[in-house]
Amino acid sequence: MIAILDANILIADFFLRGIQFQTLLDNIDRLEIELFLPEVAFKEVVNKYREELLKLTTKIQNHIRALDRLRHSSNESMIVRSIIVEVETTAYEKLLRKELAEHRINLLPIPNTSLEEIIQRDLHRKKPFGKSSGYRDYLIWKNVIQKAWLTEEKVVFVSSNSRDFNEGDDFHSDLLDEMEEKHITSDQLTICGDLRTFNDMHVLPHLRTIDDLNGELKAKGISTFDLYEWMRENFGDILLEEYLLEYGAGLEYGVGSAHSAELLEPPFIDIKNIHESKPGSYIIHFIVRLNVQFILDLDWEDYEASDSVRDLLGNDEEPWDWTVLNWHNTFEFELQIILAGEPPKVMEIDQLDIDVFYG
Repeated sequence: MIAILDANILIADFFLRGIQFQTLLDNIDRLEIELFLPEVAFKEVVNKYREELLKLTTKIQNHIRALDRLRHSSNESMIVRSIIVEVETTAYEKLLRKELAEHRINLLPIPNTSLEEIIQRDLHRKKPFGKSSGYRDYLIWKNVIQKAWLTEEKVVFVSSNSRDFNEGDDFHSDLLDEMEEKHITSDQLTICGDLRTFNDMHVLPHLRTIDDLNGELKAKGISTFDLYEWMRENFGDILLEEYLLEYGAGLEYGVGSAHSAELLEPPFIDIKNIHESKPGSYIIHFIVRLNVQFILDLDWEDYEASDSVRDLLGNDEEPWDWTVLNWHNTFEFELQIILAGEPPKVMEIDQLDIDVFYG
């Protein structure tokens, strides 16, 4: 099997360290999966990394300036030096090329395509072109369809860009027509919306399930791992401040602050399945429900800047300094963890979904 990754798959996990990438990369030899990344997508990933770096460093500097205003002074020890964005981006590009090479993710060269072909496709608004430019996506699509045309193996394109490539679970009709012209069937070339879906369809079904592992888990000491206790001790690593603000209080991240989260009752945990990703390493997939109380801090600047704060507190014309609110909600997370070692330890956490029940 051949899997071609779109830029958005790496943008979701810049360093290929998340559970979904680990699950795939640990098993590509075992399952004979060849991985490819178009060169165009590689450049897009690096550029997105640069943009994210620039956005975050700008936000840090804004917070530092706000802190200086609050303290009525400036202290060199409080100053965060700006990250040199271009230097960091160059370093990331070098590291990413190394990671791709180590994991044998091959780069597909930019395809030779005439300008006339691109213009005609754009004018006719054939996918992946649309109202906005689809130039880079078209070059990626050329890589995908050429690869499928030149091989007898099954090819899966992994992309979350449903606007330009998908119609439901299949390719857009424009792309299906092009596949038909080249005698490429929908069985030979398919699309997956994300890496998790690809793993669920093409990786995890081939790994041993919990029924096959019960004896081995016990022998390796996995049965001694207390998931409930681990969840009680580490829920703060999952329930981030941005979730408390956005999902808990309905505020955008960066407005106000949320802290001092406490569990009001033991977590409810529903284990979905356990898979062995490689010898001695297990993926536990489960749902956890956390009933949490936390403190929400807001100031007048938050009130002036945010519609959601005004909706929360109501109309107020007189300025005020701070307000502190006690808040509580029930959060439900769908998680996967990688468990390995002796005694078993959690090596990686991957959040798959989040929901909230307002209290």
